[in-house]
Amino acid sequence: MIQQTTAKRFWAKVLKSEDGCWLWMGRRNERGYGRYTLPSGKTVYAHRFAFEQYFWPLDECECAMHDCDNPPCVRPSHLTPGSRDDNNKDMAEKGRGRKATGVAQALRVSELYGDVPTAELATFAGVSLMTAKRARRQARLPKGNRWDK
Repeated sequence: MIQQTTAKRFWAKVLKSEDGCWLWMGRRNERGYGRYTLPSGKTVYAHRFAFEQYFWPLDECECAMHDCDNPPCVRPSHLTPGSRDDNNKDMAEKGRGRKATGVAQALRVSELYGDVPTAELATFAGVSLMTAKRARRQARLPKGNRWDK
């Protein structure tokens, strides 16, 4: 269990609202996620720390996912546990992240053009070949390496 002073120090850096997100006002990384340094010197994600304070410790392979899609939010009711795969799927479905945005673009193009070769899908969507392949896997589309006609 984390010491009371560590928790107090953490929550002192949070701007709480009654009905919205609770924003981490401490240090953030380049993507806006809060970073919190424990007394041991270890730095953790602020939203993960908040989740573990209110609910239970997460395994190393688990994530605290944002239902609100607001990286600095640490409100426990806005966080749910999940695997990294769950988190990546959530990102892609909501069109967030560099990879997710490219995948979403490739999926939109594949809906318009149908079953085209993966290289052409990548060109039409303006994404890398790997992103086009990822989009096909995610949507369970055929490989797209040949024409059906």
